[in-house]
Amino acid sequence: WSPSDESPVIPELIIVAQFDFKEGHAEEGARLLAASAQGSRKEPGCLRFDVMRDRALPSRLLTFEAFATAADLEVHKAQPHTKAWGAFQFGELKPVASKVVRRLTVVEWQSRQASANYEVKVTSPRSRL
Repeated sequence: WSPSDESPVIPELIIVAQFDFKEGHAEEGARLLAASAQGSRKEPGCLRFDVMRDRALPSRLLTFEAFATAADLEVHKAQPHTKAWGAFQFGELKPVASKVVRRLTVVEWQSRQASANYEVKVTSPRSRL
């Protein structure tokens, strides 16, 4: 999908995941999830992949992933960046204390094309204190 498409793709599958990391593992988890997100965004069937941190609980990270089809999710699972995250998540250190994964369907969707019409300013949380 590209902003020049006349009809935006509505994702067939959305995954929202919450990861609570054991002490000392959240930063490495954030680095690997960010790398996975960057790689995933290059996949044709990945419509969105965001990684967020809970402000009240910095050891908690959340992801929002949107895939055009279930088949695109299967392609995603085979990618090196996805496998790197899996190796960390399920590796010897077992850095994830708890995980909640929800598979969702769309009720209302704003395409990238529509969101590209808005200016977004990102500021550091510290600058708002």
